[in-house]
Amino acid sequence: MLEMALILPVLLLIVLGTLEFGFVMDHKLTLEYASREAARVGSALADGGGSPGCLTVDNEIIAAAQRILESSDSNIEIAAVSQIRIYRADLGPGPDGREDVGSDPVNVWLYQPGAGPTVDGVPLDFAPTGAPGWNACGRINTGVNPESIGVSVTYTYVSRTPLQAIMNLLQIGMYDFTVFELNPTNN
Repeated sequence: MLEMALILPVLLLIVLGTLEFGFVMDHKLTLEYASREAARVGSALADGGGSPGCLTVDNEIIAAAQRILESSDSNIEIAAVSQIRIYRADLGPGPDGREDVGSDPVNVWLYQPGAGPTVDGVPLDFAPTGAPGWNACGRINTGVNPESIGVSVTYTYVSRTPLQAIMNLLQIGMYDFTVFELNPTNN
C-alpha cells in the first residue's frame, strides 16, 4: 500500500502530462490548418480579379480561417484566438517568410465577436483594426517575382486537464503562420 501511495502520484503526473501534450498538439495542428487554409485562399484570390472584387479578399481570408477554427473537429475556443494577421511575406527577415513586425505591410484582425464583415451570410468574429497596411487591390501576382502572402494566427492555450491546478493555470501562447506565393490570374 505504501509503494502504491508513493508511485500513484508519479503515474498520474505522467498520464496527465501525456494527455495534456496530446491536447496541445491537437490545437497546434488546428492552428496550422487554419493559417494554411487562409493563406491558400489569399493566394488563390490574389487581387480578387481587380476592383471591386479585391475589396473583399481579406474578408474571404479571415472567413476561411474562422471556418476551420469553428469547425466541429476543432477543439479551439475561438475567443482565445487573439488575432489573425495578413501580411506581405517577401519582405521578411528570413527565408521562412515569418513576419518581421514593423517592416512588413500587415493587416491585423482582432477577435471581436460578430463585429466583423459578413461573408456568405455569416458575420465574422474578427474585425480589422484601422486601414489595411497591405491593400488587397495592390498585391502583385504576375511577373517574374510575384509577392507572397503570409497569414498568422495567435492563440492562447489553456490547460484542459487537472494539471492546471498543479501548474497554476497553465497557459501556452501559440502562434502559427503559413506563406504562399500569390497565384497569377488571367486578367
